[in-house]
Amino acid sequence: MRSKSDKDKIFRCRARFVYNHGQKPTLTFVTPSSLSSVLYRLYPLLIIVDGALSNAMWVCEDRCLPFIHLVMVCLMVNLLTFTEQSAGTSWVSLRGLFMCWLGLMSAFVLLVSFAYYVLTIYQDLRDSEPPTLDDIVIVLESVIDKLGTMRAEVLGKLPDTRNWINLLKLALLFTPIHYLLIKMVTIRTYVMWMTILAMLYHSTWFQCTLKLFWRVYPVRKAYYRLTSLFGNNRHIQRSPLIDAQTAIDLCHAFSYIPRTDSIAMVTGHRLQLHLQKLYPWSESIPTTSKQHTTQPHITVVDLTIYENQRKWKDHGWSSRMLSYEKPSFCMKINDRLMACNSPWQFQETLPADWTWLDDCWRPIGWIYSDTNWRATGDRDSLESFTRTKIWKRRAFKE
Repeated sequence: MRSKSDKDKIFRCRARFVYNHGQKPTLTFVTPSSLSSVLYRLYPLLIIVDGALSNAMWVCEDRCLPFIHLVMVCLMVNLLTFTEQSAGTSWVSLRGLFMCWLGLMSAFVLLVSFAYYVLTIYQDLRDSEPPTLDDIVIVLESVIDKLGTMRAEVLGKLPDTRNWINLLKLALLFTPIHYLLIKMVTIRTYVMWMTILAMLYHSTWFQCTLKLFWRVYPVRKAYYRLTSLFGNNRHIQRSPLIDAQTAIDLCHAFSYIPRTDSIAMVTGHRLQLHLQKLYPWSESIPTTSKQHTTQPHITVVDLTIYENQRKWKDHGWSSRMLSYEKPSFCMKINDRLMACNSPWQFQETLPADWTWLDDCWRPIGWIYSDTNWRATGDRDSLESFTRTKIWKRRAFKE
């Protein structure tokens, strides 16, 4: 039999159920009614656009449907053959009439199928339950993702066209090529191949073929040789290797520490130790303009070296880079990357009137990125093919 002291030691726990744990709240209660009304009216158009994008990217449920559309569009382009024959001769062959009939029937079938698809969507929405706001947002996100994928596939590796000089260079480069193609091939052949290329470009097998070609080093090197005309790689200086004297001369970001009473008579190694106590690695030195510094001061410069590596299949991470990429070690000065030696070789070129403020180089962890040097995180992953480590060290001059 339990005593009174044992009963006092009994603990009672009360549980409470938590509903909707880990689930997002519905958008119906947090979205204004006017916005919900607009999205509801746009829902049929979003479904039509999503279906058209799925067809253009060859990701629709019926994989044969994009191919059928491609054949019909090519038959419509063949109508140009009938126009050329009619303009050149007074009679038309039986083959030309048959191809013309196929082109007209293809245009008619495409028009009727599109009208039937639109009417079916509106009929289904009219007979079924109204969509929720979450359903509308899902379709909207699908459209945005597909448009973003198409934009990345088309404009992912093109030169920057926001500059009008690059646009002018593109026009000067492609206008002669375009003119020669028109002169060498017929209009029907030109339009036919351009149509086939445009309709097949976003298909999975076409994109895989492009990626296989991109893995060929001569193809990639020729591409970067061409894009160098538009200034994409001109911000990288590979030779000569920059030394500490040149880096300090080109650098404009200096910090000026006034000589206070505590460091007025301190020089040499004692001054270095005193500055290390005042401004450790974790604290930044307040920047003061040289024009506003009337008393004796100490000039401090922060030197940064970037170590770049690439992942190779057999050797792993290595400092061996591709010829058109960033150098193994470089410095960024005035928005320009300049190749340099490793930090331990670079420190030997410090001018005699400068002294290292820090005892050694301060490393910052690796920043991983993809093959185009777009950051993917601070850890290695399957999509990480390049990485960069930052080495920092400060120097001062009395």
